[in-house]
Amino acid sequence: MEHAIGSDEVYGLIEEAAPAYAAGRMPQGVLDVEESNERPVLKRAVKKDEPLFWDDFNMPASRMVELWNQQMALPGIKK
Repeated sequence: MEHAIGSDEVYGLIEEAAPAYAAGRMPQGVLDVEESNERPVLKRAVKKDEPLFWDDFNMPASRMVELWNQQMALPGIKK
């Protein structure tokens, strides 16, 4: 996948953050790793319209993952 946002490979739907986080759903923005040649790699085949989960990916270290983890550690974030 070249880009998670603006490509024809991935689309996102809006969900409430707390239930999506609790379910382990992958935020679309975290999949965008433009600053690196390493890309997220799916571990399994995914059907069209099927939600994506953190466990579905081998994720390279990236600024977006780092920022996501910092955000989730903030007080008041419902998990």
